[in-house]
Amino acid sequence: MKRLLPIALILVFAMTLCGCININLPALPGNTSEPTNAPSVTDAPEAPTDAPTDAPTEAPTDEPTEAPTPEPVLGYKDHIIELKLEAENKLDIDLDGLEDTLYVSTAPGPDYEELTNYTVTFTRGSDAPGINYVYEFEYCDGMRIWVLDCDPSDSRLEIVMSYYWNGEYGASTYIRVSDDGKTVESESAYIWVSEDDIDSFTSEGGFAAFVQTDIFGTHPLIGRVTVGKDGFEVVSDGYTYYYYDDPEYDISVKLKRSLTVIIVDEDGNELGSYTVAKNQKVTPYKTDAESYLILILPDGRLGKVSVEVRSWSDYGDDYGIFINGVDQDLYGDMPYAG
Repeated sequence: MKRLLPIALILVFAMTLCGCININLPALPGNTSEPTNAPSVTDAPEAPTDAPTDAPTEAPTDEPTEAPTPEPVLGYKDHIIELKLEAENKLDIDLDGLEDTLYVSTAPGPDYEELTNYTVTFTRGSDAPGINYVYEFEYCDGMRIWVLDCDPSDSRLEIVMSYYWNGEYGASTYIRVSDDGKTVESESAYIWVSEDDIDSFTSEGGFAAFVQTDIFGTHPLIGRVTVGKDGFEVVSDGYTYYYYDDPEYDISVKLKRSLTVIIVDEDGNELGSYTVAKNQKVTPYKTDAESYLILILPDGRLGKVSVEVRSWSDYGDDYGIFINGVDQDLYGDMPYAG
């Protein structure tokens, strides 16, 4: 009995040691559960799945993606040169560095030995060979041609041809390259360059030119004109009657009826209304040739009236020139050209 007691104590001590050890066994084959103390897979960093979004999608090239904007080609301020007839004139009206040519040939007008036919041929250096721009002018009493620069910022020059047509009417035609540089454009108008004042041309102030009007009689008007974006344009403050102050030419009109005017100063400021009595003389002084007329009154003041020019094609038998809504022929005997 005494021999069994030590053996029993040894067994109890051994069992106590076994109860203090916690053993984690690996999962058996076929067992999907994870050991409880194994680290969770969510604690591990995720591997990147795509390439960085800032990486270039295409390899860079040495070629530029867009051509640089060309520098504008400036013209020549106040540039004006008279061209020759019956000669090849070398010039560069589109400022592209290529030589253009303008040639003017003449021939007698048929059945009118004193009049001349002009043929103007313009050839661009940038066009294919054989492409010419030809302009015909028949029954002319002389022609003069200038190349000038009305706007030095638009990379082109203008050619202005001025002539008397059929020995009676002054007219002008301009030639220039279009804004996009692809075509040549031209326009004609019943104006003619003042040959005495052509040297006064400036890029801002244009050139002196005449037009003819039937407002208060048939008279020449003079103003300053340029070739603008929309063609021939008046840059002066209207036109002035050429002979208004010439004692050799009396262009005044004796009124058959009273005429109400607006008194204005030289700057166009309105100073009130006034009525010019019947039998008084008024002298046409300035107009825009379409909407107003300024008269010199008997006392030297300036009076402004409204003008309406009615064409036969639009008004039929009611055509004519109307002053303050009244046919101008009712105001006096107008000196029309015969």
